[in-house]
Amino acid sequence: FVVDIDQDRARSTVDEIRAAGDAASPVVADVREQSAVERLARAVNDSAGAVDVLVNNVGDFIRHVGDFLDGDPDHWDRLHRVNFHHVLLVTRAFLPGMIDAGHGSIVNVSSVEGIRGYPPDPVYGAYKAAVIHFTRCLAVQVGRHGVRVNCIAPDVTETPQVPYSQWIPA
Repeated sequence: FVVDIDQDRARSTVDEIRAAGDAASPVVADVREQSAVERLARAVNDSAGAVDVLVNNVGDFIRHVGDFLDGDPDHWDRLHRVNFHHVLLVTRAFLPGMIDAGHGSIVNVSSVEGIRGYPPDPVYGAYKAAVIHFTRCLAVQVGRHGVRVNCIAPDVTETPQVPYSQWIPA
């Protein structure tokens, strides 16, 4: 299952997977919303049963101009929902099936900005660090159930928000 908020991107990714000879289905959902995640989990579990692998790969650097003191709680909330809250929602929705099955793997995608200091937006860095620490804590908690929980923290990657052309020096 490929879950995306954008139907065209979900379908495009599924088309690439199918062209490589594998199976996939697109699902459109806003994983920042609990009701959407609950519908997603029901649809996936009804169709495929328990999930073996979950990759939490949603995140966005929502641009903020200025220092921390120039920020506002609305900006922090948007960062929270897209960079950390969804990890909790989606993990909670799919983890019970993994525990019941006695196996599974969760991979959380954070950012190197959660490890090193990130002066352009300390709140973004804090939420990325939260993903890393949540991963560690959950891994210790559910490892005894046969569920692995890992995290990767890449540096800048090509995304719709950061196209490759933006990271090539002029």
